[in-house]
Amino acid sequence: MDGYYYTLIQAEAFHEQHAGTCVMRTTTLDRPDSWRAWDGRAFSVRFVNPYRENGVGGHVCAPVSFPEIAKMTGSLTYNTYLEKYVLVSPSAQEIPGKRGPTWGFYYSTSDDLIHWEPRRLIREAVLSSSYRCGDPNPVGYPSLLDPESTSRNFETTGERPWLYFTRFHYEQCRNVPNRDLVRVRVRFSR
Repeated sequence: MDGYYYTLIQAEAFHEQHAGTCVMRTTTLDRPDSWRAWDGRAFSVRFVNPYRENGVGGHVCAPVSFPEIAKMTGSLTYNTYLEKYVLVSPSAQEIPGKRGPTWGFYYSTSDDLIHWEPRRLIREAVLSSSYRCGDPNPVGYPSLLDPESTSRNFETTGERPWLYFTRFHYEQCRNVPNRDLVRVRVRFSR
């Protein structure tokens, strides 16, 4: 579209860095030093190698739309039906009428990767991070994939993509190496 490759990263609070989702971009994937992160006004943040350079001052990204997406960074696609970016990720939030946070898979849309709509629940689910002994098997790693995508890496989706995710199996309250790959058809509406 504009010649850049974009990615979302989950930033944790550390010194001047605030927690949240940060956006980075580059035109040259094979040059790690070419990536620049959003500083709140422009893509101007250059990260430093903490093993070679001291301090983080000035080398922090500005998290985008924290109330709307918090730390969501899971699956990012451009939806050709909605003409928006779609982010799908495990998350939790308070939902009116429910007690405590509602864990599950959420989605949000954006025109520019900086300003996001409030996340919306796709599916309530037990996540690995919220699992308690006796709960149903948890799920994780939700991703939207569209077999009709004409993009090389399936970075676009249309009106009816598939939501893929992993179901983990627990025995005696312990995670075992048994996994299921699950897919569910979803449909977007305008």
